[in-house]
Formats: sequence, structure tokens, C-alpha cells
Amino acid sequence: MDSSASQCFFEWLPPEIMCIIFDHLDHRSRKSASLACRRWEQIYSNYCTKRSALCNYKIMRTGLFKIGQNICKDATSMLKHTQRPYRKVDLDLCFHDHYFGRVDDRVTEVLIELFKPRWLQQLVVLKLGMRVYPEKFTVELSDAVAKMDHLQELDLSLMRCTKDWPLFSQLKVKNATLDKLKVHGVWPGVIDCPNLRALELDFPLHNEYKQYLLHQKEEPCWSMKQLQELCIRGGLTFREQEVVDLSTGMEQFCKPMPQIKRLYFDYFIVSERLLRIICESFVHLESLMLHILKMDDSNALRHLEKLPNLREFGIWDIAGSHAMSFASVCLPKLEKLLLGWLKYDYERMPKLHPMGKTSFRWRLIRSSPVIDDIDKSLKHLRFLWVDLHLINDHLLTKFSQISTLETLVLENVDQKESVLAVPFLKQLKRLVLYCCEDFDPSTIKGDFAKRVPNVKSIKVIFKTPSYGKLCMDYSNEAVQKVNYFPSPMIE
Repeated sequence: MDSSASQCFFEWLPPEIMCIIFDHLDHRSRKSASLACRRWEQIYSNYCTKRSALCNYKIMRTGLFKIGQNICKDATSMLKHTQRPYRKVDLDLCFHDHYFGRVDDRVTEVLIELFKPRWLQQLVVLKLGMRVYPEKFTVELSDAVAKMDHLQELDLSLMRCTKDWPLFSQLKVKNATLDKLKVHGVWPGVIDCPNLRALELDFPLHNEYKQYLLHQKEEPCWSMKQLQELCIRGGLTFREQEVVDLSTGMEQFCKPMPQIKRLYFDYFIVSERLLRIICESFVHLESLMLHILKMDDSNALRHLEKLPNLREFGIWDIAGSHAMSFASVCLPKLEKLLLGWLKYDYERMPKLHPMGKTSFRWRLIRSSPVIDDIDKSLKHLRFLWVDLHLINDHLLTKFSQISTLETLVLENVDQKESVLAVPFLKQLKRLVLYCCEDFDPSTIKGDFAKRVPNVKSIKVIFKTPSYGKLCMDYSNEAVQKVNYFPSPMIE
């Protein structure tokens, strides 16, 4: 018998091919395969360290709520004893002991282990959440970040224990390789990262911070000339934001980085005056996403004309009684338009570039004129995202009128009947289903596939129900008190 015939060539597959195979296996199958031989075990170990993060907590989902739950109480031992060279570390050090001295000791132990040379030389992504006093651990953290030679992403969430935390802290973020920075709860006194492209931070909204926003006393040392993407999150509730004037502070904040191309606002109310400042300050913007726009008149979007390169524009909701109108707006390069929970003048929608994408989430119990008159409003539509909780099934039949439609995203899929209301779509090439956790997509596999003959594979993503479901279950007054997580505005 030929010995080569009985040889298993699987054992000599290149690691790159093995990693592709692991991508198509579930977690249990990957672990079983790793026990086949020593070589496979090593390949699987390297596979895990590149794609997985070493984390001491897990996210529990209860309906619409996300709750962090510690799964490893001794993070120090976890860091010390793991044999795999993880490149991503995600630690929640917000211990909930009543005695803060004990908390400080536990955090100190974890940071001593995390900041050892072994971790400093291999970390690519570091996410760290801490509950600390003003300036506690900032010196150690600053020194460690500067020594991380391969760090690309840094996410710091510092929960303040007192109200006298200074706006610009002693925290210094200096790193030659850092590409993405997220800081919540504090503004670093120094940001010096020549490779930094994306920044996310909380915008301080409290009145006592005005002196810093106006740069009358303390000024940050931030090198922002190379920054391309900026995400600003609101630090107060929407009700509190409505009584705080942010225009002057935001104008000063925008001056050091006029070259920004992508700007996103999350949990943040943008006034019409603030929108004007944004459009005048960031003239090179290609993508602008707003959470809530406070409109004083229906023509508030006229300021967008100051952005000649704008390709993507999104808005989740409007504060005010006016319907959003693009009557006086000319955006020749606009490719993607994302509209959320708002009223809009469908007869004056902007003309999209031929490659344009549009996403809609319509209000509940309100007719959808864009769908009812799709040939007149968006006849060149190629991308459409709809929330099945917010539209009636009979409106789905209108999709057959969109002859150019190539990509369809259906959100909040929880009933077989809603999906099967989608008509025959020969023109469709890509289909994405955001399914609720209790929905079995196999129930629509046979019938639904016949309706989209040119879709080679259907992408199924499981998620918790979005805000649309809440509208059906709660009154408007109750909804304001629910901590919800809306679906992403960008596909």
C-alpha cells in the first residue's frame, strides 16, 4: 500500500488556510479541531489572539437593555496566567465596592500586571473602564500608552467619583502608532499621536466647563491636524441639553481641526445655529450624521450647501414641529441619505448620485409617502433599509417598483408573515436581515429565496429589538424614560 495514500494532507495546510477554515466553524467545532495535533493547537491559539479579545466581563441582554456582568473577578490572575499572546484586551475595572480604598488597591494590581513589558509589546487594542478619583492612575496610564509600540486603538472610559474633576486632566496620550482614540468621562491634557485618524469623546456640557471651552484659563495641547473622523457624544440628557448654549464652546472646539471629513453626533442635540457653525468650520466634510436636529424653521438644512464634498448625510430625529425640507439645498455629490424618526417633505427630496444609497425608518401609524409615490421621489434608489416594526406589510409590495434596487436591509424581523410580504425582486443582489433573538430564519428559507433569485446569500444578523418595537409597547411619555439602543445609522 502506498504510504502517501494514507497520509493526511490536512496536517500540512498553511496557517492562512487553516484560519479560513476556522472562520466557517462554530466555537465548539474549532475547539475540537484544535485538539487534533500540536500544530493545530498552535494555529488555533494564534487564530484566537488575532480575532478575539481577552475580556473580564460579558454583555447580558434583557429585552432592550444591555448589562455588563463580570465573569472573572480576578483580572490580575487572568492577565498573569493566560498563555496566549492576546493582542486585544478589554477590561472593566469599575468595581462596585463601597470602600474606595479597596477598589484602588484592586485597580492598582491589575494595572501593574497590564503594564508589564509582555503586554505593552503585544497590545494592538486596549479597552479600559475605571471608576477613579481625579487624576488617579493618570500618570501610570500615560507612561504605559507611550510605551505600546503596536497600539492601534485605545478606548478609555473613566467614571468620575467626584464632581470637581478638571476638564483637561493630567492624562497624556502620546503614541506613534495609535489610529483610533475613544475617551469618555475626561479630556486628556495632551493628545500627541501623529497617526491618529479617528477620535471619539464626550462633549462637556455643564455650565462650570464654559471657562475651559472658551479657553480663558486652561487650554489643551492636542495635535489634530491629521484627524479625519470625529464622533461627539452628549454628556447630558436631552432635556438638560435644551437649556445649555453650546454654540460658543463648539465654535472654539472646531477651530483646530478644519480638515475633518467625517463627523458624527451621538445622543446630542444640534441646534440650527450649531449646524451653521459646523458647516462653516468643517468645509471638507464628506460624511455628516446627526442624532437630533433642533429646527427653528423648515429651511434649516440650507447650511449644508456650504459642504460641497458631502457624500453621506444622516439624521435620526427632529426636535420641533417643522418637517425637514431640502427645498433650498443642492448637494451634487450626495450618495447616501439616512433618515430616521422625522417628518420630511418627500416632494423635495435631494437628487442622489447614481450610486446613491438611502435608508429610511418611518414613524409608526403614519403614511409613508416616499413608498406610496416611489417613482417620483427616489426612482434611482439602489440601497434601502427599512424597519418592519414601523411600516405596514402592504407597503413592502411597493419595492417591486424600484427597478434599480440592489441592496435591501430589513430590520426587526420577528414574524414570518412580514418577510413573506416582500414581493418578487429580480433586481436585488444583496439582502440583509436583522432578526430578533426569538426568530428562526430557517422558517422562511424556501419560500423567500424564490423571491430574490439573484441574491447568492442572505446575511442574517441577530439583534435586540430597536426603538420601533418600544413605540408599540409604551406610551410616548414612558418611552422617554427607557434606556434604549437604536440600530446603527450606517450599514
